[in-house]
Amino acid sequence: MKINFYHFNSQDNYRTVSLLLEKIISLRNRVLFYFDDNKLKQEWNKAIWSFSNIHFIPHDTDESDCPSVQPILLTEKITNLNNANVLCLMGNESLELISKCQNILTQIEQNSPITSVVLLLSSDDLKAQENLIQIQNNFSSNAESINYYIKLEKEWKKINNPTN
Repeated sequence: MKINFYHFNSQDNYRTVSLLLEKIISLRNRVLFYFDDNKLKQEWNKAIWSFSNIHFIPHDTDESDCPSVQPILLTEKITNLNNANVLCLMGNESLELISKCQNILTQIEQNSPITSVVLLLSSDDLKAQENLIQIQNNFSSNAESINYYIKLEKEWKKINNPTN
């Protein structure tokens, strides 16, 4: 499993995340985007639909008539209804996000095709890089790679060894 940790402190979280989702599906991935509650899920659904006049990001919620055909499925259910290979979670605190991810991965079906996890940290959590050690410890047995990216003004920068 690949783990990609994206850390940003953006004024426009919707745009930042929407552009990342667009990139993920352009690489022929399917995304299960998990939310803790329905209200947040609906906010993100609306935001992804309206984030740009020129970009189209195909997605829907688990309440749609055909969740199985959605390239990006926004859900609060721990079920891989769209046969996604990428699990996406977002949070404001790195250790809480890591814990939530572990919980979902242990609950999701054993035969799920999840091969990659995208953790989106939207905050100025100064301990996020330090907490990458926790990610490495928690996922070391089943993670083939763990990558940490930080958002600069106009680009993402990969931090090669964030624990040093």
